[in-house]
Amino acid sequence: MLIQLILSLFLNYSQPVGCIFEDGLYRAKLIEKDKKTSQSIIVDIEGCLILRIHYPNKTMYLVKSDELDDNGHGIIQLPNGQKREVVVNIQEPVNWN
Repeated sequence: MLIQLILSLFLNYSQPVGCIFEDGLYRAKLIEKDKKTSQSIIVDIEGCLILRIHYPNKTMYLVKSDELDDNGHGIIQLPNGQKREVVVNIQEPVNWN
C-alpha cells in the first residue's frame, strides 16, 4: 500500500505541466537573421508547436519548430532550411472565420 502511494505521488509529480498556449492562431514576430528587424506574422499552434506561419500577404508555409517556452519564444525551420526565432503573443489570439 505504501509503495503504491509513493509510486502514485512520483508519477503525478513527474508528469509535465503542459503547454500554456491553447491550440489556434496567434499574432507573432518573426525575427530576421540580423536580429535587428522583425516581421509581423500569424502562427498556427498545436500542442505547443508552430505548424504553419501566415505572412500578411496571405502566403502560408508549413514549418518545423521546437516547443515554445512559456514566454512564447521558439525556433522554427523554414521550408528553405533556415532557422528563425519567433516570439508569439499569447495575449493576441486570432479569430479567422
